[in-house]
Amino acid sequence: MVMKTFVFLLIMNIFYQYVPTQSGIASNRDIIKEYLKSKENIMQQNATTEDVEKLMSFYSDNLYYEHVLSPEKKFAFHGMDDLRSGYTSHLGETANAKITLLNLIERQNIVIVEYSLTREIISSHKTEETKIVSVFEFDDNRKIKHMTDYL
Repeated sequence: MVMKTFVFLLIMNIFYQYVPTQSGIASNRDIIKEYLKSKENIMQQNATTEDVEKLMSFYSDNLYYEHVLSPEKKFAFHGMDDLRSGYTSHLGETANAKITLLNLIERQNIVIVEYSLTREIISSHKTEETKIVSVFEFDDNRKIKHMTDYL
C-alpha cells in the first residue's frame, strides 16, 4: 500500500510543477533536507547530545512517530521524550553515516522521501546500507507532527 501511494505521488509530481514558496521562507522540502542532514549527524561516531537536540528541534511537542520494520513489527513513539532517549542511547554506535536523498515529493503539508542510509556499525566493523521511505506531516508551525519510517 505504501509503495502504491509513493508511486501515485511520484506520478503526480511529474504532472505538477513545484510551486516556489514566498521569498525568504523555507519550503517543507527544504526543511526535510536539513532534517536529513541533522539525522545523518547524530549517526556519526563523534555525535553529541547537542546534535540530538538539533534534530529534536524539527519535531512538534506532540509528535507521533512510527518506525515500521514490517507490517507485523513496528514501534510507535508519542511525544519527544522517548524518541530523544532512543536517539541518545545509540550515540557513538555508528560512524561514517551517509544519507543520500533518492526521491522527494511535497504536497500541501506532506513530504514523502526515499533515501539510502549507509553507515558503519562500530562494534562489528560492518557497513550496512538500507533504503528507507519516510512520510512527514507538518503542523501549522512547520514542525513535524507525524512521521512514519518504512524500512
